[in-house]
Amino acid sequence: MKKLFRFRHPAFIAGSQATQTSRPRSPNKSGMTVWVLALFMMASPAHAALSESPTLAAPKYNFRLSYEDTEQAVGIALAEKGAGAKVAATVMGARGQALYSADKPISVEIRGLTFDKNTQRWSANVLCISEDEVVSAMPIGGRYEEVAELPVLKRAVRAEDVIKDEDIELRDYPLSRVHGDVVSDLAALVGKSPLRSISAGRPIRDAEISAPNVVNKNSIVQMRYTTAGMQITTSGQVQTDGGVGQVVAVRNLTSKKVVYAVVNSENSVTVLPAGTQQVSQQVGAKAYETN
Repeated sequence: MKKLFRFRHPAFIAGSQATQTSRPRSPNKSGMTVWVLALFMMASPAHAALSESPTLAAPKYNFRLSYEDTEQAVGIALAEKGAGAKVAATVMGARGQALYSADKPISVEIRGLTFDKNTQRWSANVLCISEDEVVSAMPIGGRYEEVAELPVLKRAVRAEDVIKDEDIELRDYPLSRVHGDVVSDLAALVGKSPLRSISAGRPIRDAEISAPNVVNKNSIVQMRYTTAGMQITTSGQVQTDGGVGQVVAVRNLTSKKVVYAVVNSENSVTVLPAGTQQVSQQVGAKAYETN
């Protein structure tokens, strides 16, 4: 059996077996916004085959309103009412069964939705309607929390491996548990490498990743010095590993002097101006990154 859900918001998705349509919201007679969730039945091939057999009875309840469907609907409604940018709601009750079951198509209206930001609790009334008649009315309530959509790894990635787009997925995490230094942009992870192995399915901190190494210790590179009206190029030996945009220590093969330079590519670095050499030495080569 498959379910088609209609909800008054284009972002609502009922699940892997559901499809979605949307229509404009309209207030009820009292001016209060009504959230509508309509359930319809579409017989799957297996169900159709059973229906053709005279010896097998059809299921008693073909139309079910699950806790998960209701929570998604309430979460969207709470976000639109100002509970947070993105909200995850939970409904109190016995989750082993449907919130409501019927043997004919029903539409569901969520009315009188209220919430308290201090306690993070919400309440509403659910009206189950069939053929323009209310067949069930029940108060529901639960808790909610604001969530953030963060990129996480689908698999564990080892140190110095390059993170690819197909390694990443987006998941919701409670905002109260998200640190300020976590990576929130998927694009910021692609092409980076973990400094240590990172497990799958958890938020990633900025300090856990860096640009992958393109130069390694003892590599020979071209050093570019730029001064007023002049550019000098000479050879140098890299003293520390580094990625594009990072600062590494490089020994000038002619003068034997060690300076700090920004990595341009696997065989090219640009020496930092004299005024920043002391700063780079104090913070350490790989700790200093340029944009």
